[in-house]
Amino acid sequence: MFKCYLVYPELTEMLTTPKLIRLNLERLFLALEDMVQVELIRNRWKEIKVLNEYAATVPNLKTSNLSFV
Repeated sequence: MFKCYLVYPELTEMLTTPKLIRLNLERLFLALEDMVQVELIRNRWKEIKVLNEYAATVPNLKTSNLSFV
């Protein structure tokens, strides 16, 4: 890719236009948002697993048809 810049210097200008920078920032923020959502889902599943394990150890909850999964 860097060789491309040396051979085609106009590509460097194209890649730094405000519109393209804004587009790349939007993509970056969308990717970060997706990563945060994935982490939130993982954390929630961990909480659910802990709650299920706890429910299995408590006699009243074990027989009360409570399930978090």
